[in-house]
Amino acid sequence: MPDDMGVPAATLNRNFHVWNEGWMERRDLPPGYNGWQALDATPQETSNGIFCCGPAPVKAIKEGDTHLNYDCPFIFAEVNADLIKWVVINDEMKPERVYQESKKIGKLISTKQVGTSDRMDITSNYKYDEGSEKERLVYRKAVEMRNKPHIGNGGQHDAPTLDPSLSKIGIKMRLKLKEPPVFGQDVQLIALLTNLTSLHKKIHVNINVQATENNGAHMNVVCQKSDSMELKPNTEHSAVYLIPYSQYKARLTDSNLLKVSAVGELTDTKEKLLAERKITLDTPKLQIERRGTAKLLAPCKIIIAFDNPLIEDLNECGLIMEGNGLVHGFLEKELGNLKPGHGFQISVHLIPYKSGKKTLQVLFTSDKIKYIREHLDITILAF
Repeated sequence: MPDDMGVPAATLNRNFHVWNEGWMERRDLPPGYNGWQALDATPQETSNGIFCCGPAPVKAIKEGDTHLNYDCPFIFAEVNADLIKWVVINDEMKPERVYQESKKIGKLISTKQVGTSDRMDITSNYKYDEGSEKERLVYRKAVEMRNKPHIGNGGQHDAPTLDPSLSKIGIKMRLKLKEPPVFGQDVQLIALLTNLTSLHKKIHVNINVQATENNGAHMNVVCQKSDSMELKPNTEHSAVYLIPYSQYKARLTDSNLLKVSAVGELTDTKEKLLAERKITLDTPKLQIERRGTAKLLAPCKIIIAFDNPLIEDLNECGLIMEGNGLVHGFLEKELGNLKPGHGFQISVHLIPYKSGKKTLQVLFTSDKIKYIREHLDITILAF
C-alpha cells in the first residue's frame, strides 16, 4: 500500500527485533503456563548477571504475569512499551522530550507459516487489542505485580500521549521521500513544515543523515544540512534536500540503512521539535529462472541474470549458491568486473539429490554492492 507521497510501503524501513519460541513443560511454574515460551538468542541486557533472556511463557506476557520466571518484565516491555524520543543538544543541557507514542511498539508480531514462506500474524498471542479495556487491565496488572512504575511510560499509560507529529508550539514537521530510494542514486528528501498558528514563525532546522545498522547502531555521518525558514500563518512550507550517492556510498553499512534526524528550533522561543525517518535503500534485483522440469538426480537448468545499475564499475563480482537437496555445501562462481549498464546471464546445471519442495538461495557480492539475495522455490519430482 503506498503512502500519501506515492512511495511504496516496501521501501519504508520497519524497526524490528527477533526472538524464538520453544514448546516446553514448565514444572517450575503454576499450572497453565506450559506451551510456547519466548527465548531471545540476542539478549539486549543481562539477567541475573548473565546475558540471556527467557524462557518466558507467552501466556504470561499476554496476561501481564510479569512476576513469573524468566525475564517476563523485559519481554512484556518489548511488546507494550511506549516510544519516547528526546533531543539532547550537549552534556550540559537537560534533555527535552519531544515525542511520545504508545501504539508503535509490538503492533505486528509475526512468524513464518509452516510449509510456506508466508507471514503468520501472532500479535494476539502476546497482547490483547491495543487500547481495549482488557489490554488496559493487563497493563495495570503488570505494573502492580512488578511494583515498578517505570515499566512502559512511567506508570501513566492512561495519560494522554503527545501527538507524534504535532508539538504544543503549533508547528508540524514531517520528512518525506520524493521518490523510492535506490542504491546508486541520489536520495531526495522533503521536509514539510506546517504553521498551524495565526502568527508568523521563524524556524532554524538542522538535518543530520547517518548510516546505521539493523540493530539501530549509528555508524557514520553521511552529511549535515541546516536551513532557516519563514513560516506564514496557517500555511505548509516544503524544502527539498539532496543526499548524494557520492556522499553515502562509502559510509553505508551492509544494512543499506540511512537515518535522517531533523531538529527544528523556533528563533524567538527556542522551543524544539523533532522529525525522524529511516530509509532503506533498495538494491537491484537478481533474476532467477528454472528451465524445464526438475527431477531427482537429473540435471536442472537455472538461469541467473543481473545488470549493473550504477554509473561506475562493479568489481570482484561473484555468486554464492546453496540449497538443501540442490547443492552440496556451497557453489561459488567468480564473475569479474561489470561496466556501468552492463550485465551477465549465466546458466547453472544443478543435480537435485532430494525430492520435494526445495529452495535455492543465491547471493551476489561485489565491491560496491555487498549483498543481493534472491531465492527460487523448486519442486523436485521423484520420478
